[in-house]
Amino acid sequence: MPATKSSASSRHRIWDLPTRTFHWALLLCLIGAVASVKAGQMQAHLVFGSSLLTLVLFRILWGFVGSQTSRFRFFLPYPNAVLACLKAFFQKNSSHIGHDALGGLATLTLLAVLFITPVVGMFANDDILFEGPLAPLVSKSLSNFLASVHKQLATVVIVLVSLHIAVVLFNQFYKKDNLISPMVYGDKTLPSRLAQQAKTLRFVPRYQAVLCFALAAAVVASVVLL
Repeated sequence: MPATKSSASSRHRIWDLPTRTFHWALLLCLIGAVASVKAGQMQAHLVFGSSLLTLVLFRILWGFVGSQTSRFRFFLPYPNAVLACLKAFFQKNSSHIGHDALGGLATLTLLAVLFITPVVGMFANDDILFEGPLAPLVSKSLSNFLASVHKQLATVVIVLVSLHIAVVLFNQFYKKDNLISPMVYGDKTLPSRLAQQAKTLRFVPRYQAVLCFALAAAVVASVVLL
């Protein structure tokens, strides 16, 4: 029996290095952004927020030109697919390659909120010593309003990230579907029904990720240094 079980599953690369690096760098920036604003270090908050926006812009670009599992079209959350994922949500020992439709919906939602939040913050001020780099472009009343929106969006981000972590842990311990290790090492143990599909996944050269990140960094830097 052990031999049969071993032959029924095998490890395959499903996440490229740029996507994995983005994932963990984003987490660090989120922690830094929250910690810095709690400590009243608004210049540090601007640095973390700008870095976060750079990462999100990179991920958006990578969603179009990156490796197969990182592309948006690979996990577009079509309604029927999302419904199927919801029906199978409590099924144990289920596995998939990359994001399923429900994970894709969560990813797109989180990216959208993570993009809007720092952009709005660029126009905000704290009524004391700090104002965003784009705050002078709008009226003081609008800047105050956007500061309030920024705080509310930050709360939404925390809720979404907490929900994401909860779902990952639910998959890890209840469904026995390890999502953490693949996002660290890139490889995932897959059943035979998915192994053949994994063998056909296409991964693009890493230099393309460097170009995408450089473009994203240039865009954000041009705004911050405006």
